Amino acid sequence: MDTRKALKNKTILPFYNASQGICEYTIQKELSRGATCIVYDASYQNNSGNQKLVRIKECYPFALTILRRSDNTLVPSTSDRAQFEAYKQQMAQAFDLGNHLFSVSGLTNYTSNTVDIHELNNTLYVVTTYQEGETLSYQQFASLKDCVSIVKSTAKVIARIHEEGYLYLDLKPENIFTLTGTTEIVQLFDFDSLIPLSAFQNDTINQYKIAYTRGFSALELQMGNLKRISKKTDVYSIGAILFYLLFGRAPTAMDAAMDAQYAYQNTKYASKTFQDKMYDELTDFFHHTLASYHLDRYQDMTQVILKLETIEKLADTTIPYIHTTHSFYYPYMVGREQELAALDHWMQKPADPLLVVTGMGGIGKTALVQSYLAEHASQFDTILCLQFHHSLKVTLTDDQQFHINAISQNRNEDPDDYFLRKLAIARELTHNQRVVLVIDNYEAIKGQTGLKELLALNWKILLITRNAFEKDHFPVLHIEAIASQEALYALFENNLRRTIDINEYTYVDNMIDHVQGHTLVLELIAKQIAHSYLTIEEASKLLKENGLMQMAPEKITYTKDWIAHNDSIQNIINRLFFLSKEHFNQQDLLKSIAYFGTLGIDVHLFSDLYGLRTKDCFNDLVMEGWITIHNYHIRMHPVIIAAICSWPLTDSFEKKTMNILLALKEHLRQDPQSLFNLCEAFLQSARQEPSLTDKEPFHALLYEVTLALPRHREDDLLTNAIWLVNQPGHLSAQAMVKLYDMISETYEEKQQLDLAYTWIKKAEPMIQKTNDEHIKGLYEYLWVSYYDNLLDGAYDAYTAEEKKRRALMDKHLDRAIRHMKKSTHSDGKLVLAEYLRCKANIFIRSRPKHKRYIRYLLDKVKKIIAQSHQQHTILGYSYALTEAWYYTYVEADIDKVDHYIHSAFDTGFSICENDLDLIDDIYRPSANILLECHQDDLAEKLLLDAIQLCANNEEILPYVRKEIELYTYLLDVYDIMQNDELFSRTLQTILTIYEKYKDLGLKEPFQSI
Repeated sequence: MDTRKALKNKTILPFYNASQGICEYTIQKELSRGATCIVYDASYQNNSGNQKLVRIKECYPFALTILRRSDNTLVPSTSDRAQFEAYKQQMAQAFDLGNHLFSVSGLTNYTSNTVDIHELNNTLYVVTTYQEGETLSYQQFASLKDCVSIVKSTAKVIARIHEEGYLYLDLKPENIFTLTGTTEIVQLFDFDSLIPLSAFQNDTINQYKIAYTRGFSALELQMGNLKRISKKTDVYSIGAILFYLLFGRAPTAMDAAMDAQYAYQNTKYASKTFQDKMYDELTDFFHHTLASYHLDRYQDMTQVILKLETIEKLADTTIPYIHTTHSFYYPYMVGREQELAALDHWMQKPADPLLVVTGMGGIGKTALVQSYLAEHASQFDTILCLQFHHSLKVTLTDDQQFHINAISQNRNEDPDDYFLRKLAIARELTHNQRVVLVIDNYEAIKGQTGLKELLALNWKILLITRNAFEKDHFPVLHIEAIASQEALYALFENNLRRTIDINEYTYVDNMIDHVQGHTLVLELIAKQIAHSYLTIEEASKLLKENGLMQMAPEKITYTKDWIAHNDSIQNIINRLFFLSKEHFNQQDLLKSIAYFGTLGIDVHLFSDLYGLRTKDCFNDLVMEGWITIHNYHIRMHPVIIAAICSWPLTDSFEKKTMNILLALKEHLRQDPQSLFNLCEAFLQSARQEPSLTDKEPFHALLYEVTLALPRHREDDLLTNAIWLVNQPGHLSAQAMVKLYDMISETYEEKQQLDLAYTWIKKAEPMIQKTNDEHIKGLYEYLWVSYYDNLLDGAYDAYTAEEKKRRALMDKHLDRAIRHMKKSTHSDGKLVLAEYLRCKANIFIRSRPKHKRYIRYLLDKVKKIIAQSHQQHTILGYSYALTEAWYYTYVEADIDKVDHYIHSAFDTGFSICENDLDLIDDIYRPSANILLECHQDDLAEKLLLDAIQLCANNEEILPYVRKEIELYTYLLDVYDIMQNDELFSRTLQTILTIYEKYKDLGLKEPFQSI
């Protein structure tokens, strides 16, 4: 226990300088404690009368018995007086050494600047300059990269100290001072422990007192083995510092073993995703710094720094790299020698980029490929194993499966564009590398695109599928049942976990015959026997009753083959599962897993959704072959999924499913990107059971999924929304209006306005039944949007048809406003404000002479915004731009226009989620307003600024398109300015951009010219 009594805050220390002048220092607070001293923050008044901060180190050894008197004098016990004097002498020597090191080139910024040394209170005080920062601590850094950077900086300081002929020896977090705002510079501020290397060479070490701190000092230092103390001793301390920053503790003897394994999942950075190579390099670093035997460590700090630089780059989460998917290793791969040889032969042929692996479900296709990749992993730089989902493009753009660090889909980026951009990045990252891409459960969908782009990557691509493939297009490796009886015996025994008895071979032969060598079924049977759920004799009888003997592979085509035996395989799997009474308790659990499909689910997430208190229940399911768990991810074989999903619905499973649906809805709201595919998969499985789909939780989750659907999936959006509106009763009226809005808006975007009209009309009976004014207002606004699309900006309404449409739009907008004025919903006033703003905008553009009425509308909007504190929202900047339009067309005032445009920009910059929103909502309309105000130069500047935003996001296709669109607007500006030179230059720029990006699918500009 540290019983030292520190100086109190506000204590004044009057120090004398060499001229006997007095400088008073005031203690502000205690900063830290070391083995020999206490460090304080303090201040003094300079000649200008300003307070200057310093740090003061007081010689006050922990190991000695020293009393602090009321006058702050330190009085050592009689037995400790001589030792206390030795400590003071050591501090004085350290002060001189610190001054020397501070003046050494390369150490000035890395050692504390010791200003002076003073004697007072029977001890010594060292004054150093003050710098903003703190001593090194476990809680200090938010990223692993920063931890590595700070340790690298420390290693560089120690390297310079070594070059000056000293060892530091007592390096620990308390002696490392980190400066605020940088990881490139650290300062060492305790030099009491420094000992010259020459002292070990000329046997003068006894003149020095060696200090060390357990946990941060090497074994030879702790054991007093002076002959082994060297630069490698400080190498240990560097490793210990990084270990402490990662794990929050000093390393132990177990961590110093040459084969030590480190639980990186327990570090505070475990939630971050790093390359596997980073962990390998980190482990290698610890093995060569923390090693107990000094010769097993790095020879000097140069090697330490080089390794830390490597780790630092790998720990940088802002650098793009492809996350490798680990391959499962199937240790019981028997009887597949020819197939493995064929696979290896294809791997060695650069001319064949794609191989299709076919075979019926459960025959061992995936096991074959994964086993090969696990065995030959060292031959490849990157291995990607993906589950096919919807289409090739959806599979490859799924950032949960195919993850490129620091790369993700932009919110406004079309999936086709992201697919091309992602593959372009992947191609660049894997240049001159050997990459294998496996897509399991591939389905040959008619009209599927994306394969051509995949082949252009020059990767080795394996498509694993049950579908038949023509060999004329790509090489095909067809996997059939294992022919060798001995191999099947070995497969059976491996899963049985014992050898087959001599009297059991007849039964095993019968089973093999009955299942036609179907490996999945044989493995499941053997595992159930191994768990004593049935005997080999009972298993043989089971297969005799439910076997596959009706199969005739030589007479039936492959696809038909699978369909013909699906029922039998499912029947066998079902019988095997229900052999044990214990399995009845796991039925709901297993079926819930199956509902997530072939994508699988994280074991922790599933436990949370299912409400499991312990994960022990998964162990038996893994051992019995029903599921696999790899990297905390649960997967189930597609054949087993099909069998389990066919089980009859039970009351307990229905109740459990409702709970999962509700839990998924909450998780989806919190993390839509990660949970979307899982929610879709679970809903797809639940759709097969009408008794599940007519429940409120199913409707609620499907509604949330529909809201989260990307706009390009118009067909899925329409399917979901139409299904939901045709199943009324579970969703609120507001949700139903939102669905009708999505349906009509989608048809309007597809230019199918007749269908938009039909669906808005279909909502009418529901609206007639409600007395909710808010819902009625929302419904009326559907018609406003519909007629707005019909008018297509023709608010002037010259033709009779335009006047009719304009009148209908005005009628429905007035109704929407009237209903919304009566709304009692919490957001009713804000919706009303948007409707009033819309009406004002229409009047400004079509009837600017109605000045008083327009002003009345805008003042109402302004009042609602002020009362609701909505100035810094989308409504806020939309209102500001409407005011700018007002002072453009109605009451010309360029100063007011300028004011409101600036207001819109101020809000937009703070709330717009991305640059595209900022361009569409602020830059473009503002430039248009300024152009109408004849402020051509300002309009030009805004467009050029917006173009620069696009240029900052080059190679993202939506930004490229937007850049061309903005340059097109710029052509209008230069046309008005009659600047032919800039017009021509801008035109050429547009064509240059098109030529650069046309291969990414960019449409040719000016096609109509």
